[in-house]
Amino acid sequence: MNRALSVFRFHFILKGHFIGIPALVLSSAFILSLGIAFVVHLNADEALSAADPMYSGAGQSVLWCLLGISAAVAYSGSAHALGLSYSRRSYMLGMLMALGVVSLGVGAVVALLAWIEEATSGFGIHHYMMALPYLTQQGGAAAVGLLAAAAAMLLMLIGAFFALVYKRFGMARMWFLLIGVMLLVVVLFGLSVIFDWGPAMLNWLLQQTGLTWAGWAALAAAVLAGLTWLVVRRMPANA
Repeated sequence: MNRALSVFRFHFILKGHFIGIPALVLSSAFILSLGIAFVVHLNADEALSAADPMYSGAGQSVLWCLLGISAAVAYSGSAHALGLSYSRRSYMLGMLMALGVVSLGVGAVVALLAWIEEATSGFGIHHYMMALPYLTQQGGAAAVGLLAAAAAMLLMLIGAFFALVYKRFGMARMWFLLIGVMLLVVVLFGLSVIFDWGPAMLNWLLQQTGLTWAGWAALAAAVLAGLTWLVVRRMPANA
């Protein structure tokens, strides 16, 4: 466990990676989105109201930022850890702990912002970036926070997984895997059209809430963590 904690700590040696850059991206997106909403509120023919609020998806920017950061950190961090003779198990546990802490931090910040938006009626102008009704209808701001945490964990694992696949198997096999995943999506879409699954899928999507999406994202993250371990467990130290 001590070795895993060491791996956990070196993920935060450069605090800009998992703390500074995501904080800058999220705060910038929040300020820009809120600024645009104020401009619209002050200059539109009809001001934003509770009956006609303004919603923004800018909050997801931090999630895509974390995907890229996790890929870069996994690529360089694995070489550092294995080169220092850390076991693959210690590296995997340390990486998962680091990603988990970052995910919980993102979830806490998002939940706080969603709560503030709800408490202030969208900062007084009915503008919402986190407290989207579709996600808050069951569980409120806490549901949004849980979803953000689960989504952050999933996207960071996606970034780490493909970075480690590239490191172990090379560019060609990584692209082969990516193309295979895209082809699978296309095939599933084609089957949904052929067998008219569209209405049932739409009904299923509409029945989901922030809490259920958080559960699905957590389940996908657990599966991806297992797949990542399969890549790491036989990765050579000099890969």
